[in-house]
Amino acid sequence: MKLAGAALADFLRRPRPGGAALVYGPDNGLARERAQLIMQAMLGSSPTPFALSEFGEEAVRSEPALLYDALRAQSLMGGQHIVLLRDATDKCAPAVQAALENIPTDAFLLVCGGDLPARSTLRQLFEPHPVAASLPCYADDAAAIEQLVRSMLAEAGKTCDSGVPRLLAAQLGNDRGVTRSELLKICQYLGDEKYLSLEVAQSLITQNQDASLEAVSNAVANRNPAVLEAALSRLFYEGIAPVAVLRAVLRYFQRLQLLAGLTAEGIPLDAAVSGLRPPVFFKQAPLLKRHARSWSLPALTRALQLLSRTELQCKTLNLAPQALCGACLLELCQER
Repeated sequence: MKLAGAALADFLRRPRPGGAALVYGPDNGLARERAQLIMQAMLGSSPTPFALSEFGEEAVRSEPALLYDALRAQSLMGGQHIVLLRDATDKCAPAVQAALENIPTDAFLLVCGGDLPARSTLRQLFEPHPVAASLPCYADDAAAIEQLVRSMLAEAGKTCDSGVPRLLAAQLGNDRGVTRSELLKICQYLGDEKYLSLEVAQSLITQNQDASLEAVSNAVANRNPAVLEAALSRLFYEGIAPVAVLRAVLRYFQRLQLLAGLTAEGIPLDAAVSGLRPPVFFKQAPLLKRHARSWSLPALTRALQLLSRTELQCKTLNLAPQALCGACLLELCQER
């Protein structure tokens, strides 16, 4: 069964033992959320270690009977149990098909896939199956995000200006996980304050975006590709343009170049940093000094040239700007 609307909501509240669900789609945050709701509905918030058996696709492909056997294994503690297959693709469809045959009444098969195409074998197994549910997870539209904003604020005991849900829907992007994370930050910021005004909401969104851009700049200056990848993915999820990312990193490296020039003239680094305008936030100052010491003037010159060239390519070439931006920043992480 392919579920949507009220039927989907009802299934997430009351998944039935003896069944199965395929959770898939391009919105990874929403897919994780729905899988978690199914597990909580069946096992509670604190399941026993024996109530959940979890496998990856590679294990199932190498041992096709794994899912079938796990579903039929009796939990040592009794009660319902879930067999979870993560990161599933069509390569494990034969094992899933066998597991779907006569699932025991105390067991449930939960399969989490990625963005499966319409002709996916896994989807074709679940969509017509009488006791299996297919749960597509597509990116939230503006109306869904606005509703999520209202519900999360209400759960936190807060109200808001009538324009806040629309503003946040336009700014937060459409990945459910990212949206929830940002809304939790906003609720934490409000603390005991019960009302979120439009002005405060706009200020918080701007601060969050600035902090994310700062995280990318710091990751590049630290030459840390792993942190860079995570920070960059988050910015792109939030809908920040690659050119805006490149310009933020460019501005940071221009500051480093200025510091390198001043120290080359004999000015102490502490004095050079203190003289910067606009002034450096005191918590950022130690990191800025460390970056200034680790980047030579020639390396900074090459970095600024690469950033400027990549920004121009993003504007003029008929290529994927996110890929160009990512490749540029990863190259900078290798600069010595």
